[in-house]
Amino acid sequence: MLLDMPTVSLVSISVTAILGFVLVFAWWQVRTSALAGWWGLAQLIMSLGIIIAVAGLRTSNNDLHAFGQACMILSAAIMWIAARSFERRRVKALWVFAAPAIFMLADLGDYLDAFDHRLIAACAVMAAFSLATAFEFGRNSSERLVSRWPAVVFLIATAIGYLAWLPLSVRMPIYEAGLVFASTWMPWVILVATLERIALAFVVLALVKERELKQRIDALTDPLTGLPNRRALFAAAERLREHSKYLK
Repeated sequence: MLLDMPTVSLVSISVTAILGFVLVFAWWQVRTSALAGWWGLAQLIMSLGIIIAVAGLRTSNNDLHAFGQACMILSAAIMWIAARSFERRRVKALWVFAAPAIFMLADLGDYLDAFDHRLIAACAVMAAFSLATAFEFGRNSSERLVSRWPAVVFLIATAIGYLAWLPLSVRMPIYEAGLVFASTWMPWVILVATLERIALAFVVLALVKERELKQRIDALTDPLTGLPNRRALFAAAERLREHSKYLK
């Protein structure tokens, strides 16, 4: 079955942008964990990058297309930083912009002059960031969150998806940007990448909610005995008092 490249691109842009707004809104409501906010920002930047990249393809503007891909790399870098922040590890803003800046410099220096060269470089970098993000979520064994391992699995699958583009670009190369709309495999990989973003968005929300619930339980439980602490007893007494008002 053939997929229409413009239609798939439009779906990918729309879905990614909606995910971004939903995650940012979820963070704005609670603001207890920055993970949802950063992840949502990354999705908004990803959707912007896809728009710019498609515009570059439409106009056969290689530099504009490269800038769109640099935005996608920036999105992957922000997701990695979001994972480090969630795991309470040190974060440096310079790390976020280093990879997309190097990618743009390589493009402007004519090291990535062909469409396939830019695609291979961008996919390799984004795959590396996806694996690094999976590593950040997976290496924390002190805090047991059930949603960690689905996040790790989906991130590894995302990295594999990016790497799967590489042999396809070698076997069925797209020499010029304008020919991408005639590609038979490009729409499929874009569709798969979009589905992976949807799955990761749900897992990120689950991680945030799970940590919030764990912190709430820890605040009401004595760490030594596992029994309700003083705060939990006062909260229970307050609920009983409020309930007794309705019984009178």
